[in-house]
Formats: sequence, structure tokens, C-alpha cells
Amino acid sequence: MFVILGVVYFAMSYLLLGAIFLGIGAHASSAREVQTLSMPVTMAQVVIFALASIAVGAPDSSRALAAAIFPLSSPYVMIARAGEVSDLWPHVMAVVWQLLWVALFLRVASNIFRKNVLKSGPVRQKPRKPART
Repeated sequence: MFVILGVVYFAMSYLLLGAIFLGIGAHASSAREVQTLSMPVTMAQVVIFALASIAVGAPDSSRALAAAIFPLSSPYVMIARAGEVSDLWPHVMAVVWQLLWVALFLRVASNIFRKNVLKSGPVRQKPRKPART
């Protein structure tokens, strides 16, 4: 079961970060801009991993609960929790929670990508000029 949870939490973490980077890519007009905009997210990943590693030592603390609720650190905290606690219901709830956030991030990022990169979306009609008589 631990291996299955590990694969699921890896996928959730990958999807969450991938959706964020999709949104970043949608805002940039060049590869250089993507690199510039990605740097804060990459540094935030280190902070998120540090938050998760602090929470691992005390799985029932308020820090661990906050890290498990925060969507970006939740996969890391919950895989550590899978090694410490044998109950499955927290993992089912965590995966559903993470899937909701993946859906939200992907929805927002794909809308931004569609509008900025693909230049598609609802067609806006230009206002018509009044006819001269």
C-alpha cells in the first residue's frame, strides 16, 4: 500500500507543480521570461519541502496538519504520514483534496494559456457604428 500511495502522491505533486508552471508559461512571451518567472516558484519549492520535512517529525502537531492541508506540501507530508500511520482514510481525504486543487490549478492555468498563448476563446465582437442617414 505504501508503494501505491507513493506513486499517487508523486503524481499529485507533479500535477500541482506542472499546472503552476503551465500558468507561468502562459504569461511569458519568451524562454528567457519563463526562466525568470519560474525562479520564485523553484525557490518556493524548497520552502515547501522544508515545511513538509518539519511537519514529518510530529505527525499530529498543528504544523503537520497545516502542511497536510496546504495543497503544495500535502503530497510530501502525506507520504511521510503513510510510513508512520496505518489508517487509510486520511490518505483518501488527502488525495481527494489534492485532486480538487489540481483541477482548480489546471482550470485557471489552462484558461490563461488558452487566452495568452493560443489566442483562442470567446470572440469579442466590435461595437457597430451607428448607420448614417
